[in-house]
Amino acid sequence: MKYIKIVLLLMIISFLALYAQEEDKSRPKIGLVLSGGGARGIAHIGVLKVLEELGIEPDFITGTSMGSVIGGLYAIGYQADQLEEIVLDQDWQMLLMDETFREDISIEEKKYDERYVGNLPIIDCKLVLPAGIVGGHRISKLFADLTISALHINDFSRFRTPFRCIATNIETGEAVVLDHGFLPEAMRTSMSIPSAFTPVKDGEKLLVDGGLARNLPVIDAIDMGADIIIAVDVSSKLYEKEDLNTLIKVMEQSVNFRGLERTKEQHKLCDLIIFPKVKKYGMISFDSCDSLITLGEFAARNSYDKLKTIADEQKKFEKPNKGIPLLKVEKLFINKINIKGLKAVSKNLVIGKLRINENSFIKTENLSKAIDRLYGSQFFERVTYRLIPVSNGVNLEVRVIEKYKHVLNFSFQYNSDTKSAILLNETMRNVLFQGSRLIWDIKLSENPTHALSYFIHTGWKPGFGIGTEILYDQFEVPVQAETGIDHYEYTNISGKLVLQTVFSNNSVLGVGIQQERNIFESIDREPAFNFKADATKIYTFFEFDTLNRTLFPQYGFRLQTSFSSYIEPKCDIEFFEYDPFNRILIDIDRYRMFHKKLSLFYGYSATFIVSDIQLIPPNFYAYLGGIDTIKEGLIQFYGLRRMAILAENAAVFKVGIQYNVWKSFYLIPCWNTGKASNDIEDVFSIKDVISGFGLTGALKTPFGSIEYTASKSSENDEILQFWSVGYKF
Repeated sequence: MKYIKIVLLLMIISFLALYAQEEDKSRPKIGLVLSGGGARGIAHIGVLKVLEELGIEPDFITGTSMGSVIGGLYAIGYQADQLEEIVLDQDWQMLLMDETFREDISIEEKKYDERYVGNLPIIDCKLVLPAGIVGGHRISKLFADLTISALHINDFSRFRTPFRCIATNIETGEAVVLDHGFLPEAMRTSMSIPSAFTPVKDGEKLLVDGGLARNLPVIDAIDMGADIIIAVDVSSKLYEKEDLNTLIKVMEQSVNFRGLERTKEQHKLCDLIIFPKVKKYGMISFDSCDSLITLGEFAARNSYDKLKTIADEQKKFEKPNKGIPLLKVEKLFINKINIKGLKAVSKNLVIGKLRINENSFIKTENLSKAIDRLYGSQFFERVTYRLIPVSNGVNLEVRVIEKYKHVLNFSFQYNSDTKSAILLNETMRNVLFQGSRLIWDIKLSENPTHALSYFIHTGWKPGFGIGTEILYDQFEVPVQAETGIDHYEYTNISGKLVLQTVFSNNSVLGVGIQQERNIFESIDREPAFNFKADATKIYTFFEFDTLNRTLFPQYGFRLQTSFSSYIEPKCDIEFFEYDPFNRILIDIDRYRMFHKKLSLFYGYSATFIVSDIQLIPPNFYAYLGGIDTIKEGLIQFYGLRRMAILAENAAVFKVGIQYNVWKSFYLIPCWNTGKASNDIEDVFSIKDVISGFGLTGALKTPFGSIEYTASKSSENDEILQFWSVGYKF
């Protein structure tokens, strides 16, 4: 009797299992397939909005390239309105070009920001082309930030909606199905457009954008068990010959050429295909996200009846349990920190930039900032992170790809004051010591400059560093004489040693010692009046910089100040005095943003000589006048010609408005007032104060800015004109 009961129980269990399978089998499983297409893939969000409205919940999701990004985020629990908010909030220019937020750049690197047109790595003493234009750091970090609630899940079939995405083995051209691993890396791999993004290594494979092999992964959804396929295809059609007139279109054509035939084969496997009308948009039309979402929604509504039929069929059955919804993670307990990928950079530098303590809690937003801060050190091509669950929290695994050891940077500039210049810069990192940076600048122009600097990030807290610099600089200096203006060729040769401590990316305090020789040679004076002036100075400096941009900042504050003691001044002209003296330099800029297109700015620049000396060599003077005044001791003044007024002391206050009229075009009116005098007390009197006004029109381009300024001062009736093209250096 006992055995009969057991047999009956087993029969009942088997019957119930078969019944459950029949029930499960009778419920149609929906596979949602999202194609690649660059920015056009944003239209997928509009389709998702309509699916949610109808109550259609896909059982499986597959995607390629941008389809893998939208699909992956939707699979872990994001809703359409959340995805819409994410894409509309992004600065796509910064995101896709791997630009660094200026606030994340180390302060010792900020003066090199927005300075170069391009760069080329140097390997084995040869210039080489990089594997991709960008390393994809910002994209990878964004994906990690957005998927932080699911980073502990390695099997994509365990997502709220099972998911797969497609990459291409660039060696064989075969499709590679990504169904497990690290989701942010999978999405980044699937959208690695050849030549645009660097390929991703997966063991022995080198993977790129999945659109090359299978841009519409329908077969993969079927393999997962889908009975009904809803596909969204935003693939572009092939361009005609006359339309292939840009680099982007040529790259797009190369990606799509073979893929379109394969996509047509996938079409045959679909039950419903939605074609958003996005033909007029390109792969990088990320400035049209709102329009693309609308077009996706419109296309889905054109198929509303078919979608409703599918939705009604699904509603006949009980909804499957998809588990808990997307959780918002605000805080993490970091158990341990592991750094992977270090070769030449020291671990101390990485830990010092992260500023994260083991066995402590950290807010997720601060974790994201720490990764940006490490990337801003300029030592890495890409910085990503993974969170590995452990019993008492997570282990933080930071993965880095170091930059090329040697890089050649180049830039150019033209302005109506100093004429044309070409800048060649070789930056070498981790030479002799880990965490070091060797920079060699060569400026080719009528006013040549050579600068060689070496700086070591010691890794000691709080950001202690040691630097040295050798400089050769030559330019023309006008000097007011009794007979008019004498023009001199001024040559400065100097060497310095600096000790500094960096408190944050925004502030640095340091001391230094510098030996300099200044040579003045007459250009147009007869008889010639040439002389040399030497000096040793000990100085201290402080810098604070929170400007959000180098070119056309919208907000932030910058302070640069130094106090120098010249302890051994010498000159081979008898009437100049040789006694020690002190010099103070102050430069302040403040920007306040009232609207994303409108900022108010004001600033103060001053140079003071503190001494009883009656006459010092002119190389220590303040020079007032001109627009392009990036050298020490030169003070910008609208309405005066470059270096028009020289004196031992000078102070200038300025105020203006910066208005972003249209896209990258700016209109900048500015008023300034100030005074120069050999008597320091006289500088602070309002008697004989001069003022000037300037109006600048500027266009920001990938090759720097194009600027035109018209200005006038109270000193003369002449309207001065100034032209500038390129970056300032």
